[in-house]
Amino acid sequence: MTLNANWSYPTAIRFGAGRIAELPDACAAAGIRKPLLVTDRGLATLDITRRALDLMEGAGLGRAIFVEVDPNPNELNAAAGVAVYREGGHDGVVAGALKDPSRGGNPVKMTLENTKELLLQIV
Repeated sequence: MTLNANWSYPTAIRFGAGRIAELPDACAAAGIRKPLLVTDRGLATLDITRRALDLMEGAGLGRAIFVEVDPNPNELNAAAGVAVYREGGHDGVVAGALKDPSRGGNPVKMTLENTKELLLQIV
């Protein structure tokens, strides 16, 4: 059985095998033109992360990634991620994680939600 799902609480989440290919279209639908991929150090070297970066770059969205997220994310991770986001002029966060889709980008995402930044979460 294959599980594919979309849900939007509190951000847009796409889940399922092969759905990473939808990344450029999902960014376009959300109005994101310069995303920052946020994940942890362990996932940064995996094929799915390279694939996401390749898809972003191929769609003209850049190839920006922030990986300084601890296994148990904290306020230091959030502050560092927000600084990279703002300094890079990004307009959206793509949060990447395999076990918990919200974990990788959560500290950055939560901080940016308070500033009304546009967010997108894709698994």
